[in-house]
Amino acid sequence: MSVMAGGRAMTIAADETYILPSSPLRLDDAGLVIADGSQPLTAEAVNGKPVLVIAGQGGQRVRFPQGARPALVLTVTTALPAGPQVTNPDAQPQAITTGAIAKPALADFVRGAADARITIRANAASEKPAKVRNVAAILRGSDPQLRDTYVILSSHYDHLGMAAPGNTTGDDRIYNGANDDGSGSSSVMEVAGALAALPVHPKRSVLFILFFGEERGLWGSHFYAAHPLVPPAQTIAQLNLEQVGRTDASDGPQIRTASITGYDFSDVPGILADAAQAAGVMVYKNPQNSDAYFGRSDNQSLADLGIPAHTLCVAYDFPDYHKVSDTWDKIDYDNMAAVDRAVALGMLRLASDEAPPKWNEQYAPARRYAEAARRLHP
Repeated sequence: MSVMAGGRAMTIAADETYILPSSPLRLDDAGLVIADGSQPLTAEAVNGKPVLVIAGQGGQRVRFPQGARPALVLTVTTALPAGPQVTNPDAQPQAITTGAIAKPALADFVRGAADARITIRANAASEKPAKVRNVAAILRGSDPQLRDTYVILSSHYDHLGMAAPGNTTGDDRIYNGANDDGSGSSSVMEVAGALAALPVHPKRSVLFILFFGEERGLWGSHFYAAHPLVPPAQTIAQLNLEQVGRTDASDGPQIRTASITGYDFSDVPGILADAAQAAGVMVYKNPQNSDAYFGRSDNQSLADLGIPAHTLCVAYDFPDYHKVSDTWDKIDYDNMAAVDRAVALGMLRLASDEAPPKWNEQYAPARRYAEAARRLHP
């Protein structure tokens, strides 16, 4: 790949680029649009053209207009993704080819140039099928009338994999994901073991699921929603666990507390808050994050079906979020055990109450889910 600007040329080596076109890409001395956020882009300016995104000097973000169809979007960065990338075959094909160039000097080379041009040769990306799985187990209910109805307890077991060289300090490049979401996955298994050990199982059946691909865009839960193991119409609720191990939240210590997304959306949070008191845990509504985070984890996929579904966490954000330093030694295990007891008590309530929880139609953000529930239960 080479870029011309101001009568000068810069060559970019193959190992400095990352691009995965679906078909062979050939551009010869094509006019290059430079986007740094200083000026709004128009569809006319970018349609059918290669675009190079560079950091704006004022920290502006580059925003593409709705409906824009550039031929190629390359972003100048400091490091490339590490290794092969996982894609979802069920997702819509990417309409625009994107890529990255790990050559920071390129930004200054083209900045302000009105005559930038690019020549590029890239082969089509090769694909190899890889089998990934959601992991599930079921605890059959004890009540003959209710055992064919279900409550789901879930988390996601994936994280971010390996960091690209240069993206971390030191030699550690493994994104451990101890809190996000090793803590949630461990807690699902602990609660499953505790409920299974009871002399009398809950009245309803409990389905435990560890989802794959949450960090990639809720892949596992989307797949489950499209291919459910038990009938959605007989699934009364889902509780999803995220980041229940760390108490050093960015907004202050969270000791013996847990927050639920979409607190006012349905009856589920109130049921859990009441049950958790016996474990000495306060389940509360975070005024800044409860609604804002509702769609950011694997509860969203089931909520879209009409099932009252929420995510419980201890810390929405914490100092090592999505960093290689999210390690096991920073987990508060005593606090996590208390939260797990609270979750187990909440699951017992949900799985034993005669009346299933309902969406709160009086709360405007929940109305779309209440409408989905009506379609699920015509």
